[in-house]
Amino acid sequence: MPRYIPFASLLCLVPLAHSEEPHTSESTAQARAIYERAAESDRAYKNLEHLADHIGHRLSGSESLAQAVEWAATGMREGGLQVRLQPVQVPHWERGEESATLLSPVTRDLEILGLGMTVGGEVEGEVVVLSSFDELESSDVEGKIVLFDVPFTTYSETVAYRTKGPSIAAEKGAVAMLVRSVSPESLYTPHTGTLRYTDTAPQIPAAAVTLEDAAWLHRMADDGETIRLKLSLGAQHHGMVESHNVI
Repeated sequence: MPRYIPFASLLCLVPLAHSEEPHTSESTAQARAIYERAAESDRAYKNLEHLADHIGHRLSGSESLAQAVEWAATGMREGGLQVRLQPVQVPHWERGEESATLLSPVTRDLEILGLGMTVGGEVEGEVVVLSSFDELESSDVEGKIVLFDVPFTTYSETVAYRTKGPSIAAEKGAVAMLVRSVSPESLYTPHTGTLRYTDTAPQIPAAAVTLEDAAWLHRMADDGETIRLKLSLGAQHHGMVESHNVI
């Protein structure tokens, strides 16, 4: 079990970074010493390596999250910290099996990742490719699958299509939503994150596609092709369960 000296150091740095009090020469020297000590060691990378290789993803409410909590608490105790586990209720969502198959104008399987907290379901329909929420307002998407192909500008600006897109599309009658991965780069790798359903719109299945597929489908739509796709998401919600903050 690796010790958590670098993690403890980061905890020490937090009040220095956010304090409204002027930094004294002593506190600045202490912060510099902590930084230099951490930079001399690869222990933080080793901790990250163990977390990624031996525990893996830590979705809210998952067994792997519980393993990570216990691993972190044990490592911090061994590093000399006083640790307690604070119970907290978290949503338990499971991704399940996922697939997306283009049916026309050609047949091809697409790489996708369901958005965090999406509902599951199987949908087949015509795809309408859009570049903005403004385009959605003037488009007929009733009973169709909306694909937001929005190139990355800044994360805070572009991520709105992932977080708000499903509900905004559903309000216009869409039965599912796909979004171009919110990332400036890709090697045919979909990038996901959570969505936020509203209380005023139906909850529809939603997933991220790769930058390459989003651009490709957009070009076909611009060429006048009718795009049909079958989307299957096995996501399941299991309500709220107990997890822990590591204090």
